Amino acid sequence: FFKNFENNIKQDVKEYDAYKANMKQVENFLNIDLEKNFISWIGDEVALFELQSSGKGLDNEVALVFKAHDIEGAKKNLAHIEKMVKKRTPVKFKKVDHRGYSINYLSMKGVFRVLFGKFFDRYDKPYYTILNNFVIFSNHPQSLESIIDDYLDRKTLARSEDFRSFRKSFDDESSVFMYLNTPVLFNTVKKLA
Repeated sequence: FFKNFENNIKQDVKEYDAYKANMKQVENFLNIDLEKNFISWIGDEVALFELQSSGKGLDNEVALVFKAHDIEGAKKNLAHIEKMVKKRTPVKFKKVDHRGYSINYLSMKGVFRVLFGKFFDRYDKPYYTILNNFVIFSNHPQSLESIIDDYLDRKTLARSEDFRSFRKSFDDESSVFMYLNTPVLFNTVKKLA
């Protein structure tokens, strides 16, 4: 994914130069290697969630899920990034335990935009947690709590008979798979209107 992203961005020389300069600036400031400390552990699945807001805000909550091919490497490298952010900035990390899972605050403004482009602006200074071999980032800690609750309470799509029946109609591997829960989507759109 990352290599394809870089190849695509190379089409616009000016944008690619700005992208490389931004990456270098972040790496130099924090004394980290984004490819080694962040990209290296990402596996072959990426999922984007847009969740109905659980709070009173109008903004939907978003989550970005990376399957890690090396979850221990992911934990180690994310801890290293946190350590360097803490060392080089006045940011204080908030770590909250929710039902046995840590929710961490990664106060690295714009890191997802630097790594993956403008589309990922919504993940500015994200919170994250780890479930099995997945690292889940979100713009709000309550989103992560909700995901943890659904996982522990067995309310995930994988346990939904309707979803499993629907999913059987598709190949196990594909470039993109999109699933919309229309009643939730309708409620979200209604609230925004």
